[in-house]
Amino acid sequence: MNTDEKFEQIYSKILEENSQILEELRHETKDELTTFWIFSSIIVVIILILLLVHSIVSIIILFLLLFFVIPKIVPNYEKSKTYKYENYFKTKIIRTLLNSLNKTIEYFPTDGINSSIYNEAEFEAYSKYTSDDLIHGSLNNNCNFEMSEVLTEIYTGVKYNPYSIAFSGLFAKIETPKTFNTRLYLRKAQKPIDVVIKFLDKISTDISIAFSKNTIKNLKIDLDSPEFERYFDVYCTDKIAAMKLLSSDVMQLLIDFQKEMNIDCELTIKSNFIYIRFMSGELFEPAVSQCALDKDTFYKYYRILDFLFRLSNKLI
Repeated sequence: MNTDEKFEQIYSKILEENSQILEELRHETKDELTTFWIFSSIIVVIILILLLVHSIVSIIILFLLLFFVIPKIVPNYEKSKTYKYENYFKTKIIRTLLNSLNKTIEYFPTDGINSSIYNEAEFEAYSKYTSDDLIHGSLNNNCNFEMSEVLTEIYTGVKYNPYSIAFSGLFAKIETPKTFNTRLYLRKAQKPIDVVIKFLDKISTDISIAFSKNTIKNLKIDLDSPEFERYFDVYCTDKIAAMKLLSSDVMQLLIDFQKEMNIDCELTIKSNFIYIRFMSGELFEPAVSQCALDKDTFYKYYRILDFLFRLSNKLI
């Protein structure tokens, strides 16, 4: 059974078992959010009017609104329709998808990967870090892996928007039984050198190279594949090792995924670890304005996970 056939089988099963209840929850959530915004708009208008009317009565009404009426209007999240909808989607739909790919995978929607693990991959500097939707388990190739959504932000100092997004997407760490006797950095093509070496120039204890702008430029590897180089830049401490790791079939797998899904990915290989991230934006959140089991969105989930497992197999 090929990849697309397996997806069709998984999607059809999930759709058949969950479509009706999920759509009911979605419509209830949509109605709840609409009602909330209508009441919120009315309250805001009333507050603005009261602020313009300088009287004891207006102050008393404003006090009652702020401390008694508004807290009653704002729903308790864990008792809300929104929570029930999101919780069903994550615990039922996403878990079913993961189990269909690998029975050992566990999913913890409210947990995430620690920032110290993300830093090991040496992707970029940031000011704020958040993570949730933790997935971890053992792959069929005896690799342990963990993956989660990650959002990193950089402080800009702008008054009304002090932070800008540096990265938003999925990040994974794979621990392999094989030790890679090199460091390899696969980055989106044409990324500035300063970004590539943000962390590398601080590391000199476990390898003999003192990282600097000039040495990093010298570490750039040409793999004689113009098509691959349109998408990726490769930096490695050992050209022969890089050519073995990024064999023709591995490069083709990366190219095909990039072409089909139009999702940038980057990876770091060092010691016995593979770190990979997908610039996919926020995933694993149910849509309210459209069907939560939208086929194209669900296929994106499936292809990212399937690609991750296939890539780790080829690299080791």
